[in-house]
Amino acid sequence: MATREQLSHALADCDGLVVQSPEGEVGSVEETWIGPSGEPQALAVRTVEGRRGLLLAGDIAAVDREYGWVVVDPKARLLELEPPRLTHGPGLRASWATTGATLPARPPERPPSRLARLARKAHRPARTTERSLIRSVIVLYSAIVLILALMITLVFVIGHLAS
Repeated sequence: MATREQLSHALADCDGLVVQSPEGEVGSVEETWIGPSGEPQALAVRTVEGRRGLLLAGDIAAVDREYGWVVVDPKARLLELEPPRLTHGPGLRASWATTGATLPARPPERPPSRLARLARKAHRPARTTERSLIRSVIVLYSAIVLILALMITLVFVIGHLAS
């Protein structure tokens, strides 16, 4: 388990990573939210349903850059985000706010996640090479027979034209 400091450092650049729960893919990280102290505090997530939510750093179990995902706790929750708003003042500013509602941090019923596909691929038995060897020999002999048939036909056609 990562310490809070290690996790805070890992959250610094998570844009584009997939958010993964034990049940499957939740969505993808759109941006990292920085707190008043300058430390990453949360992630803005676009769910697989197309909604946006805020995932607090305390609900994140790990960040795995090798597989390209952020793993969330089984009881994690997303705070639903309102659409971003532009405000005018001394320059343009964009801000997001939560609606107060929560979104479940589990995917809807859908095809298997990347994690499930990788696990299935890892446990898939290796194909035997016998079938491909037999297929190669059959293709080779078929090609030889076809070339010989074409050559014999060509010899007879030339002989017939010459006489």
